Amino acid sequence: MNDDEPLEEQFRMLAKYVEPKPNLTTLVMERVRRNTEKPDRAGYLESMKRWAMLPVPRFTVGASLVAGLIVAAVLWLKPDVSNGIAFADVQEALRRIETAVIVCQCHERSFWDHRVYYQRDSDLTVHEWKNGVVHVDDGRGKTLILNTRTKVARYSGGAPSELTSREYLDRLTSIEDDATGRLGGRAIDGQKLVGFVLKPRATQEVVGMARTEVWVDPTTRLPVREEFLPNDPDDIVTGMWRSTCFYTFNVPVDQSLFRMTPPEGYRMLEGAGLHHLLARPHAELPDDPDLAAPTVDFLRGIGPARFGMKFRDVLDVLGRPDEMNYGLKFSPEVCEQLNKEFDGIYKEVARRVKEENLDALEEEKLRSRMLQEMHAKYQPLDVSDTIYITYSARGLSLVCEEDHGLLRVFCESPESNLYGGFRGATTKGIAIGSSVEEIEKAYGPADIKRIADDGSGGLMYVSLAAQFQIEDGRLHAFDFDKDAKTGGYDTIKLDEKK
Repeated sequence: MNDDEPLEEQFRMLAKYVEPKPNLTTLVMERVRRNTEKPDRAGYLESMKRWAMLPVPRFTVGASLVAGLIVAAVLWLKPDVSNGIAFADVQEALRRIETAVIVCQCHERSFWDHRVYYQRDSDLTVHEWKNGVVHVDDGRGKTLILNTRTKVARYSGGAPSELTSREYLDRLTSIEDDATGRLGGRAIDGQKLVGFVLKPRATQEVVGMARTEVWVDPTTRLPVREEFLPNDPDDIVTGMWRSTCFYTFNVPVDQSLFRMTPPEGYRMLEGAGLHHLLARPHAELPDDPDLAAPTVDFLRGIGPARFGMKFRDVLDVLGRPDEMNYGLKFSPEVCEQLNKEFDGIYKEVARRVKEENLDALEEEKLRSRMLQEMHAKYQPLDVSDTIYITYSARGLSLVCEEDHGLLRVFCESPESNLYGGFRGATTKGIAIGSSVEEIEKAYGPADIKRIADDGSGGLMYVSLAAQFQIEDGRLHAFDFDKDAKTGGYDTIKLDEKK
């Protein structure tokens, strides 16, 4: 890695902290495809499902701003003097940094607010969330996760960090400058600061939908705050990522945080199905049971949301989501390359899960990191008219398009979704955990059925425009479309259903 690489590439290791959720649009489709090969399905369906899995890069959002923002704050200061600040002055000030505390506020999703602690004489980096969950990263691929309220702990691995706390602070003094706009002086909260518009790096900025502003104290020559702002105040999708980070340097930090052993009195968690005890904050479940555990009505919709319903109407009936993202447009050449690389990532993750015995959290971190690395290499031409909507606490993700409204729904299991999974059921009572026999009793023999000896595989129903992922003989996740044509199910030939 070198400083000529985009910030997305330099700080891709922080992408794992974007997952206070995992993004169900990405996660569900990856897991639906993982154990269910579909060579019989037409290329259109395969391509569409594949693209539903690919995440929208959002490296300057919320928790992902954690380390990149301090670096970005000095990266774009020109060597010449601007409002009395020279780049060399900032570098000199940064050389004297021994500790850094970053407070990140996500304005539209306050449950994501968190702190990050850096200390020069330590290799550890500490992330602390409002619900008492703490992540201590050793910079070598191991993370100690604590819940300071319930006094439980767990070790996790699978996604090595790029920089230790010490390396990160050292790096601040050797960053090349780059061109940027200048905002001049401005009083913020009674403090006079000098502002800069950072050179577009993140996806939302590259396509002209957002900007990042950094504000520097002209006295200390150090960054004070950074803001990620939508260019269109009426754009509620990009506006959901609006955030502000505040920096404090050379302040005492709690030394008890900087260690890779649980404090006395903590209970170590082992085994599957316990990750929710260590999950970062998320939106609470709604009180309305029709929203918290909605009914799936194949070919019609889910809960009060109907297929074909416009994007804003979906939000009106389902409520505010945890996350929204635009789809991306790439050139045909890039699409082809991404498809090839995705296949390689898919196989590599499966290999490492088997050989290294990774648990669900480790698998998710590894998959997320590899997908983020892949996307960091390619810039989109623009955003598409597709919008991905995620309700993490409900285990639910939806896909809408500008012209066609609600098109697709994903429902996830609690083993994969750290926040509890999908709690609802279909009109015939099929829910996460239902057996293959129960599914086929409710809906008849599947058009395509592939179940391995270990009980993993999938069922596909063309008439329902739905597919079910099976693990250990039970329903793990499922997705369904507006109709067979929308999902590409109508392209399956009769002899392929046998």
